Amino acid sequence: MLNGHQVNIPREITGKIWLPKLGDQNRNQAAFEFQLSGRMQTVLATAAPLLLVVPDDIPPHELSIALRIAHDLNVYHKLDGEIIRSSEAMRRGKENHLSIGNIVVIRDPQSSFNDPSQGIIFLHQHPTYSRANMLFMLGDQSGIERVSRLFPIRTGVTVPDWLVVGANADKVGAGAITGAGVLGREWKWDDGGSWLH
Repeated sequence: MLNGHQVNIPREITGKIWLPKLGDQNRNQAAFEFQLSGRMQTVLATAAPLLLVVPDDIPPHELSIALRIAHDLNVYHKLDGEIIRSSEAMRRGKENHLSIGNIVVIRDPQSSFNDPSQGIIFLHQHPTYSRANMLFMLGDQSGIERVSRLFPIRTGVTVPDWLVVGANADKVGAGAITGAGVLGREWKWDDGGSWLH
């Protein structure tokens, strides 16, 4: 509902939507950010092959996860994936040749989490294309493995915009989630839609 009128917006529309203010023809138009709920699944709706970015030294574990994701995308969705090094992604970005498709970054940030075996998976806006996004999977080897299991291969399983998973995920599954939530407008933290232990 907008100003008492039903507004239907197709699911495939993302980014800014410009709507005229109703009842006042002389006023400027207002912009509304539109984001889909259950947005982590939007990584599967890509305008080009999914770009999987691994560190330059290509650790075997990160490469294994990228290969598994690319395989599953092909088997279950017939989606193409391209695995590249982070330096190649940066070069393409500087030359303005970064893919208009969604991007998945898989890496160990070499920084400390509260628990070294934690992993985090979260969405972020695409750096150059407003209708695409990025998905980051960060943590040490065990943390990345845990969050890779949360990659939304199945479209019917809803996953929030971000999740933090601890070491207990191997024993108690979803009970090991130590943080989760959705992001607000303009990809910012939303107190009402987020929880962190």
